[in-house]
Amino acid sequence: MIELKRDFRYAALGKTGSGKTVWVIVLTSMLVPMDSKLWEIWWLDTKDYQPDLDLLAEWGYREWGTRAAEHTPRKLFKLRGDDAAVKVQAQAIARAALARQHVLIVFDEFNHVVLSTQRAGPGIDRLQKSGRGKVGVIGGVQEPVLTPRVLFSQASILAIFNLTHARDIKIAQELCPHYAPGWPKDRDDPLPDKHGFWIKYLDGHGPDGAWTYWRSTQEWMATILH
Repeated sequence: MIELKRDFRYAALGKTGSGKTVWVIVLTSMLVPMDSKLWEIWWLDTKDYQPDLDLLAEWGYREWGTRAAEHTPRKLFKLRGDDAAVKVQAQAIARAALARQHVLIVFDEFNHVVLSTQRAGPGIDRLQKSGRGKVGVIGGVQEPVLTPRVLFSQASILAIFNLTHARDIKIAQELCPHYAPGWPKDRDDPLPDKHGFWIKYLDGHGPDGAWTYWRSTQEWMATILH
C-alpha cells in the first residue's frame, strides 16, 4: 500500500521511456483532483517533448497564463530558452510555490533546473528546507549522478525505474540493494519489464520500510485507480 499525500516529497529515477512521466501524471491526478479548490499542481516542463505534452493535456493540464488554466488546478509551465534561462525560471517558480503554499510542484527533469551536482539552487533549496507540510514536491531525473543527492534521498517516497549508465545504477543500488537491472533481460533479472520499478517510503511513513517491486506502471495504475 502507498499512502498518497499532497505535501509528501516524491522522487522518480529512471531513463527516458521507463515510465516516470506516466507514473507522475497518475500520481498527481490522485493527489489533486480536477475539482480541487485549494491545492494546485504546477508542472514544470523543460523537455518540450510533444507526446508528454499531449498526455498532460489529456489529464487536464493547461498552460499557465491562458484562460483555460484559470479553470483547472493543473497548471503547465513551459520553461524555454537556454540552460541558464530555464534554471532562473525554475527557481522563481519554486519560490512562488512556497509563497502561495498548497502547491504540488513537479520538476519533470531535475537536471534541467538545478545549478550543479551539489547545489539545487536558492528556490528549490528553500522548498527542501521550508516547504514540508506546505508544498509537495515531485521530481524526476534521468541521470541521478548529475543531481544533488538530497533531492531524492530526502524524498518521502522514492521510485527507481530502469537505468542504464553504470554510475547511475551504482547510486540506485546504494539506495535499493535489490536494484540490479540486467540487459539483455534474463530469467533472474529483478526488472523483467523496462517499465517495472522499485518503490519505498524513505521517511518512516510506510508500514515496514520495505522495498516493493511493481512489474509495470500499468499494473501499479490499476491498483491505485481501483
